[in-house]
Amino acid sequence: MNRNKAQVLNGRLLAQQIHDDLRDEVERRVISGYRPPHLTAVLVGDDPVSSIYIKMKAKAALHIGQSMLVKQIVWFINLFLAVCCSFHSEGTIFVQFVCQK
Repeated sequence: MNRNKAQVLNGRLLAQQIHDDLRDEVERRVISGYRPPHLTAVLVGDDPVSSIYIKMKAKAALHIGQSMLVKQIVWFINLFLAVCCSFHSEGTIFVQFVCQK
């Protein structure tokens, strides 16, 4: 048997299987009395590529039964810090930040 032979993977199928497994795990945890996972995404700035990325994450979160809140801040870093602090009790906070040249 040749151990060095490459294997072609179907990325979309693999991703679907992973999402299905995660959805099943979330469902089992919720049935067991745990709250569903929650993700808050704070998008700083108005970069269109980052907005698309966040929308893709929100779609994946919905598919697995995870709630997600998206907040966009286009001005004042102090407001950004206040928003992050206000969501601390919600669970994980995900920040997508783009530095403009």
